[in-house]
Amino acid sequence: MPRFTPRFEYGARPVRPFARARGFKGTTMHVEAIYIAPVKSLHLQSVERASVIKTGLVGDREFFLIDESNRLVTMRDIGALATVRADYVFDRELLRFDFPDGRAIEAKPLVGEPVAVRFFDVPDCPAYEVPGPWDDALTLFTGTRMRLVRSAEKRSGVDALPVSLLSTTSIDALRDGSGVAFEERRFRPNIYIAGAERPHQEDEWLDASVRIGTAVICVRMRDSRCVMTTLNPDSGEHDHDTLKMIAAYRTDQPKEVNFGVYGTVTQPGEIAVGDAIEVLPTENE
Repeated sequence: MPRFTPRFEYGARPVRPFARARGFKGTTMHVEAIYIAPVKSLHLQSVERASVIKTGLVGDREFFLIDESNRLVTMRDIGALATVRADYVFDRELLRFDFPDGRAIEAKPLVGEPVAVRFFDVPDCPAYEVPGPWDDALTLFTGTRMRLVRSAEKRSGVDALPVSLLSTTSIDALRDGSGVAFEERRFRPNIYIAGAERPHQEDEWLDASVRIGTAVICVRMRDSRCVMTTLNPDSGEHDHDTLKMIAAYRTDQPKEVNFGVYGTVTQPGEIAVGDAIEVLPTENE
């Protein structure tokens, strides 16, 4: 058995079921919701609070799925994965899957042999197999041979950078432009922001830092979107051409389809629903 140090910190505060912050008043920018996916591409979870470390939100994308050729498998490949809920109680080291037909499996995610994974365009991405009931249950559900693996130490299963942010005003602009009442979960942000003054205000924070709770995140890049956003977040079925809809009104970026931003963690800390968001002054200000 290889030695393995989990990506999360044992002193970190465990996430809890989502609850709207109470007693928050005013229009100051604040955290409207926090989302994590313990297993990449499975049903997104809302949580009330989270610990933020260098690799992102504790428990987010801690695990992911691969096929027989060690290639990453996501909702883009099998949309029905969106209907499977994964709960990870990391202070007890307990992982649970709930399938839409009512079946559930729960066990401690053991650490197996190292495996080199094809993670999108990155070959030989390090991970560890997770022995247990997961592989057979997922294979039975999807009809495709699948394996559950765990992100290697100091790495998570994120697409680009550790933390993603999106504002309610950006969602509102898409709703107004398309006539579709989209939910933010379709875009799978970690931190959903309310109180921005205008759509895509988060784009203006590139190369700036924002303080959220006791954590500080540096916004590094826009979030270039893919076909994942065309899939219904509850069923995994293709239902709207969101890429065309975004491009139709974001005409200032004709060669890209950006929606939200990515950032890195410059100061680990704690965040919670209702926390104020402060854009920190840059060195030139």
